[in-house]
Amino acid sequence: MGAQMDKIKKNKKLFGIIKGFFIVILALLLFINVYSIVGRLIFHEALPKLFGLSDAVVLSGSMSPTINAGDLIVIAEKNSYNTGDIVTYENNGLVTHRIVETKENGFITKGDHNNTEDKLVSPDQIRGKVVLILPKIGYIVSFFKTPLGMVIIIGVAAIILEMPTIITKIKNKKVGREYEKQ
Repeated sequence: MGAQMDKIKKNKKLFGIIKGFFIVILALLLFINVYSIVGRLIFHEALPKLFGLSDAVVLSGSMSPTINAGDLIVIAEKNSYNTGDIVTYENNGLVTHRIVETKENGFITKGDHNNTEDKLVSPDQIRGKVVLILPKIGYIVSFFKTPLGMVIIIGVAAIILEMPTIITKIKNKKVGREYEKQ
């Protein structure tokens, strides 16, 4: 009986750790989503920064095979940019391309999959250098930024928080049924 109680205590502790981990992840997702929405809608920032980093979901294949549609990229603003850097810049929307040439008054960029170079990009247009590429994660991030995605984040968090209560009620019902059978 004592070994069984130790096992139950270990399982509860493990469940508590897992629950805490998921709650932290869900809270971070919710915070980042709200921050991003506020930055875009209220402050009119194309790429709201959090701790000096921005994220964007790639929509086209112009940078494939390096970066593909649906990838999530993390962008960091830098003091200088060099030939070979993959940068995100504003040009009637956001564009992420590689710097292929440095000019006196800006940069020439080109998508790895494109045949032609872009027009001159001024340093003021550049929002940052791509520092991390997370393949296909952009699809998930895009979904979680929708109203339905936000509801799912909150719903999953609520279920995780209530899981111990739900499990206890189920166990009590099973015990009650077994007691009634005797």
